[in-house]
Amino acid sequence: YLELSGPGIKAMEWQEFQDMIVKIVSDYLDTSANTSTSVFAGRVVMVGFDDGQLVRVK
Repeated sequence: YLELSGPGIKAMEWQEFQDMIVKIVSDYLDTSANTSTSVFAGRVVMVGFDDGQLVRVK
């Protein structure tokens, strides 16, 4: 779990926040984490809230 807080984040709708996090994680996975030595190699990566739908990023 990753808890984020701040005035900009607290003002967002949950869908907007989730979309922002999906983009950040996706961009990260497309760059430095896309190697065979990465902890994410061969893994499924999901983003979402524990009480809602998850979005598969990888």
